[in-house]
Amino acid sequence: MPDSEIIREIEVFDATPREVSLERRERRFKKLLRHAKANSPFLARLYRDVDPEDFSLSQLPIQERAIMEPHFQEWVTDPAIRMEEAKAFLANPENMANPFLGKYSLLTTSGTSGLPLIMVRDHLHRRVHGALRQKRLLGHIPPELLRPDRNRIAAILLQNSPSANFISFTRLKRLFPENLENILGLSTIEPIPELVRKLNEFQPATLCGYSSLLGVLALEKMHGRLEIAPSLILSTAEQLTKTALSALSKAFSDCTVLNDYCAAEAGEIAMSCRCGKLHVNEDWIILEPVDEEDRPVTSMEISDSVLVSDLSNFVQPVIRYRLDDRIQPMSKPCRCGSKRQLITVHGREADVVIFENILLPSVVFTSLMNELPGVLSYQFAQTRRNRLEFRAVYPDETDRTAFFNALSEKVGQILRGNGCSQVEFIASDTLPKSSSRGGKLKSVISEIWQSFEEEVS
Repeated sequence: MPDSEIIREIEVFDATPREVSLERRERRFKKLLRHAKANSPFLARLYRDVDPEDFSLSQLPIQERAIMEPHFQEWVTDPAIRMEEAKAFLANPENMANPFLGKYSLLTTSGTSGLPLIMVRDHLHRRVHGALRQKRLLGHIPPELLRPDRNRIAAILLQNSPSANFISFTRLKRLFPENLENILGLSTIEPIPELVRKLNEFQPATLCGYSSLLGVLALEKMHGRLEIAPSLILSTAEQLTKTALSALSKAFSDCTVLNDYCAAEAGEIAMSCRCGKLHVNEDWIILEPVDEEDRPVTSMEISDSVLVSDLSNFVQPVIRYRLDDRIQPMSKPCRCGSKRQLITVHGREADVVIFENILLPSVVFTSLMNELPGVLSYQFAQTRRNRLEFRAVYPDETDRTAFFNALSEKVGQILRGNGCSQVEFIASDTLPKSSSRGGKLKSVISEIWQSFEEEVS
């Protein structure tokens, strides 16, 4: 499918009769399912009773990460892709943003809702999702805001991580080698005061980062410590919650705030329009908000999770893959005029913890786990106003004492760097606790949770 055709279909989607668009999407879905059954050993077994020419969505089994991940080798459709080779490729920083096997993009999930998962993207996926981002998310933004030869761009990232955001950041620097002084990469685990200091010195026109961190920076702006006036703020990786958006809108009143609801597993799922509302990229993505029994939720009902199908990835087919996001389908049409489904994202299963009246977003802790392999599952839990516990399930080969000592040193640096000098960090004998809602495991929880909504209302 040529790029010109991809772009043309994206541009005319809202002017095309909906039945025509859905028929086109159905043909894409059938093509993907045929390919998956023919080339993925695991999916061939999973869909053995499904006729790819005559099926309903509800007939297709749900892809659960816990089931799919151990079967990576059989999930992918190219037998040349080997797990150990993929891990070795990702372990070498020199490979960042380079093609794997000469033709694939290799990345991992960010780890904000669990340990990183390897994902492979093919050429069609890159072209489709690049076009979606170009036309729908950034199409009405002055292009100079995205060019470091014209403006300063700052991004708060998981440094040296094969996440989609860091790979894009690496590519940006390679595209503009003569303008590196206008590109600032900051780490998610840097203390908030240090982030504020560096941003004040840099004065970016464009700021990109995680929703939870951007929300905290909005409070820093309202309290007078952050003194920047960007023209564009782009929230990626995490979901931009209503509270965080409200804080950003209040703190940066003259700034355009864009929300890119994406996932490493599926790419660009939904994007904000001119009105600031999220619309699903329905031509290439099928999104199913479901309740605890995996039944479709009705309009205005908040889902327990969401099933996503990406119709553009033929090397690692993502079909009805569960994401632990809470989605609310909206019933009223958007003022922007788009026919695409309007949704509100209520976030993933992670909390903000608060120590000594200082907010610490979940990503500052989950980022550490990319650097410290050695646990099967984990949870940071605030159990008292001055106590943070680490709960984990360890494989037999992990030296628990050595692992926790290394983790404790890094967590201590984060806490002290953010002015939380009186916080006790302990290893807990308690196993990670799943939430009562749907049994999901939060990576970061506050059992004495406090909202910062009062500060932004």
